[in-house]
Amino acid sequence: MAPQYLLVPGDPVEMVPGRGPQFPSVTVVNTNGAELGRVSVEVVLPGGRGLGWGGAITGNYYLMSGESHRMYAGKLSRDGRALTFEEVMLDSPSGTTTFFVEALATSGVPVGTTALAFYVGDQFSYSGPIVVPAEFALMYFSMGPGASSVLLEQGGAPGYPGVIMWNTGPDPVGELTVSVKLPPDTTLVWGQSADPPRPDYQLTVLRSDADPAVLVYDGSLSWDGRTLTFTGVDPGLPHYGARSSMYVTVSARRDAPLVYTALTFFVEGHTFLSSNGVQVTQKPVYEVRPGPLVMLPWGESHIGYPGVEVRNTGAASPFQVRTVTATLPPGNGVRFVPEAGADYQVTVQEQGTDPRHYHATLSADARTLTAENVRFHTPAHGGLAALWVPVAIAENSTRGFTAVTFEVGTRSSDPTPIRVQ
Repeated sequence: MAPQYLLVPGDPVEMVPGRGPQFPSVTVVNTNGAELGRVSVEVVLPGGRGLGWGGAITGNYYLMSGESHRMYAGKLSRDGRALTFEEVMLDSPSGTTTFFVEALATSGVPVGTTALAFYVGDQFSYSGPIVVPAEFALMYFSMGPGASSVLLEQGGAPGYPGVIMWNTGPDPVGELTVSVKLPPDTTLVWGQSADPPRPDYQLTVLRSDADPAVLVYDGSLSWDGRTLTFTGVDPGLPHYGARSSMYVTVSARRDAPLVYTALTFFVEGHTFLSSNGVQVTQKPVYEVRPGPLVMLPWGESHIGYPGVEVRNTGAASPFQVRTVTATLPPGNGVRFVPEAGADYQVTVQEQGTDPRHYHATLSADARTLTAENVRFHTPAHGGLAALWVPVAIAENSTRGFTAVTFEVGTRSSDPTPIRVQ
């Protein structure tokens, strides 16, 4: 049976000792519209990170709902690391509600990225990333972690943790020396962890306010293999307010521990900051199978929905985020249809849930749709999710058979057939 709700990590927060509390959070998403009722919630501080429960506004031990504005008093565990809240109402008129707690950074908190653990009923999620930065040196630019967490499967595909930068001064920011360090609490590697490994020692800089828009730098590897250093890095910040980002490529070994961590970026030897959060997850076991034959007449007014089934073949039901692509064959007059106004979309539906729509990007040749961060939550031992895209056939196209090929994460399907009538 599909879950009635999902948990999504909240927005990143920055904690600095002496600056008061922040509010790490998770969002509960009702996936089928049924009443969710009341559950128990437990929130746990990470061990050894110097974080404590806040109290500047509401007292130390409260869980707060962003939708209903309800507050729940918590019971503190004997070791002080966990708060338990009973009879927490999950429902809200919008179908989503965000829960947050107050947390503080103590004077001895280590620089880096971590997160709180939220156990909501029978579901688990980390909070949004908690970033503890170093004190910045006087520079005319600022830095922050990348926009969203990076998921790395054990022995799986690489991810791209990074930082964003913006110009806060009147002059262009010159060339920088940048070092990036792997975290000590996991076995991440540079590039792709494969057999044989495919290392990648490059830094990519995306420069939306400069030309060229993309620069790639080769780095020198430290003696212990944990740090890459890049010299002469042009961040592409020519004027006040200009923004850019930079990232590296990493992956998790098959034996990497399941942790929430981050990489550290050092700029000019003294400014350093954590990347966006990196979560190491178990490698899921799933297969992608073509959907049924689609019968589709000529004409732009006739829309068909070729798709695939995503089937969980493993013993666990992890929260999965995947990139999905759908590719058309050359010829035959098949085209993707932008049903969402001017936007293209990919639709996913699990058993017992309403369909969810994800924005998709059309390739320059109009043959491939790509949707990022598509979420699946299929139960273990045969749980299914259906996925589809809308297509149409141009007038006077060749009658006969054509197909759409789908790729979900690292898995691809046999083509889903379309009969042009």
